[in-house]
Amino acid sequence: GDRGAPRPGAAAPGAEGDAGDSPVAPAIGAGSPELNQLLDQLSYELPRLESLQGERDTRINKNFGEAETALAEGRYFAAISLYEQLVEDAPENPLARVGQIHAEMGGGMIRSAAFHLRTLFEDHPELIAARYGENLLPTAERLDWLRGQLQKQLADPTISAAEPGLMAAYLGWQIESRQLVRFGLAKAQEAQPLDPLMPVLRKIWLER
Repeated sequence: GDRGAPRPGAAAPGAEGDAGDSPVAPAIGAGSPELNQLLDQLSYELPRLESLQGERDTRINKNFGEAETALAEGRYFAAISLYEQLVEDAPENPLARVGQIHAEMGGGMIRSAAFHLRTLFEDHPELIAARYGENLLPTAERLDWLRGQLQKQLADPTISAAEPGLMAAYLGWQIESRQLVRFGLAKAQEAQPLDPLMPVLRKIWLER
């Protein structure tokens, strides 16, 4: 379940300041009993998830398979389209959103990926600690490229650091770079000091 984390009314992905302006999952605010319960229930020893595809022979699972293949082959915009369709067809399945976020990362769609990541964590805070296998992420070469793009954006004073900071921290979590997690969260919180999601991510990604 969502452990009481309602999705707040959020701006569209392209809107200015879409990361941090809305109250984020007040039920899991830093220091709340709900957050402490979530931290107790999260398992950090789980293996990386290697597939988002279920085992049953259904149309949805076949579509997940096609989307994963596109992602693994570096066809990021094809993967985005396939995962967007899965989000529409199976809105109750948060893993469709995970795939969409990873495809958007591969496609360099940083603002969109940040918006969808925030929405995912608000609706499914139990997924904050999840890590994914190589085939569910952009290629290692593409992740290096993405890291460079994020660092360029974070060094540009004309661009809000909220979105690239969040994505840098998430990338750091996935590639197990505490330094990148710390850097990304610091930049994101500097841009949005009152963003309630940042202390939650810091607790789970750095302070556990």
